[in-house]
Amino acid sequence: MQPKTVAIVEDEAHQREPLQMILTALGFRAVGAATVAEAYQVIKELGDELDVLMLDMKLDDPDAPTTTGADVAIEFRKHHPDWSPEYLIKTAHPNEVNYYRLAQRLGVAAYLTADEAIDEDFVRHIRALALKRSLRVERPRLIKALTSISDSAQNLSGAVSKFCREILAEELDACLRAPYLLLLTDEGGTQNVATNTDIPTGYAPLHADIQSVAHGVRKFASPYVAWEQDMYSLPPPTDEAERKLMARLAGAALLPLAAVKNFRLSLTLFVPQPGESKYPEDTGKLAAVLAQHVRPSIIGHFLSILVHLDSQRRAMQKSISYLCHYIGQEQQRIVEGGVALGHLKEESGTHRSLRVMADDLRQTGAVLSMVADRPRKDVVTILEMRSLIEKEFASLREMMDTGPESLDLRVEGSCHVRASEDLGIAVKRVLQWLAQRRLETPPGTAAGIFVRCVEQEGGSWVAFEDRSRRLPDELRKHLFEPFYTSLALLAGAAGGGPGVYLPLYLSKVLVEEKYGGRLEDESDKVEGEVGHRLVMSFGPPGQGYEKNGALVGA
Repeated sequence: MQPKTVAIVEDEAHQREPLQMILTALGFRAVGAATVAEAYQVIKELGDELDVLMLDMKLDDPDAPTTTGADVAIEFRKHHPDWSPEYLIKTAHPNEVNYYRLAQRLGVAAYLTADEAIDEDFVRHIRALALKRSLRVERPRLIKALTSISDSAQNLSGAVSKFCREILAEELDACLRAPYLLLLTDEGGTQNVATNTDIPTGYAPLHADIQSVAHGVRKFASPYVAWEQDMYSLPPPTDEAERKLMARLAGAALLPLAAVKNFRLSLTLFVPQPGESKYPEDTGKLAAVLAQHVRPSIIGHFLSILVHLDSQRRAMQKSISYLCHYIGQEQQRIVEGGVALGHLKEESGTHRSLRVMADDLRQTGAVLSMVADRPRKDVVTILEMRSLIEKEFASLREMMDTGPESLDLRVEGSCHVRASEDLGIAVKRVLQWLAQRRLETPPGTAAGIFVRCVEQEGGSWVAFEDRSRRLPDELRKHLFEPFYTSLALLAGAAGGGPGVYLPLYLSKVLVEEKYGGRLEDESDKVEGEVGHRLVMSFGPPGQGYEKNGALVGA
């Protein structure tokens, strides 16, 4: 990576040259200009490579006595609007209204008073502003890199991790030259996703505790500096990697960078050890400047990744929906033609299986199309899950020929979910799968479906259980795949009604893709070797719904 480029427009050599020397020692390309003419020439030569332009507001230049540093940048921007460095203004006249107006017109990122700021302050802001510029969402290089990451990642977590390792960490190394680690929380836990220290990367319990401190104790604009007494509130280290991390936490600044969807990202800046930094920083002050300048860009990247992947997923869902719909139609046409020609006996096992598959394919196409076309705004309906489950089970019993065997439903508890009535499709499909498993219930055990609804502050979950012989782990790995079934299920499928081939796949698509919930197999948590447990979980239902005659959460 090329070094970050800084231009310093300052007429006094004793202020300009030491700053150039410090920045050069830190790995920056630092160029100075003492007059208005030199400033124009330097900016023209650097062009779009210029990352930070530091401007003295009052330039004692006899050839341009009324021109300020801001005037230089404003004039140049007229001719080159696509060149967009970050601007840092230095002034010895903070109360000069016209200077401040010029700075506002230019859109400066930082406006520092020369009498109060020292070289370390300017260097700190230059580091942060160079990082800010390198992470601008609209920059073509970044757009290309983000698109490449999103296209190559298999899921959102993978894309966010790659962004942290391949883009953010590289820019932190180039701009800060300070020891750090990045903590990323996703569905797998909290990991040290990138660092320039010898602390190992990967998931660890201690990372989650530090992440909680970074995101919980202060507002986003205020970094938290850890001191010796804070170490006692953390759990003791369990291995060498955690011991290394604990040893460096005292004096470290913890800065929350982003909280988007289920992701949390924070930056930990360590106090440099001997040899780690030529110009050691006050970690707290550096983190505060980063909070001021950089956080919005990080959040912007997270959102860009989310939108890009969401657009890809919608396009894929739409394409697959068309495919499923047309294949289902074509299969139905072939089945009807086979019956008409006498090649296929109506209501035979083969006929029923092919017809069910055709129906499932058409419904899968409809569901995927509905998910892809869903509006981005929140669904406002609040469903009471107990009533929905009992309604869908009654419909299922009418549709299924259960024979002499009883098939009972027992529902405990109640919870609310923000969704529309089509969530009933997902519920019915889970009930179908469990109902079809009734033929595998061990002798002496009553066949039935047991549902428990729980509503808590963090959301709602619904656990569906049966009492059939549990499928082996290897088979259950494929429960939510299209066309999944087991041999036992297939053998007893006659008269079982629709849903033999795609029930759990459709349920998972609706629950997770449309409503942002989860549908998971938790059968291993059921004691013994009998019984399956399928769990739907959802976020909080929202505000203003009725419960027991009272308005909740309004």
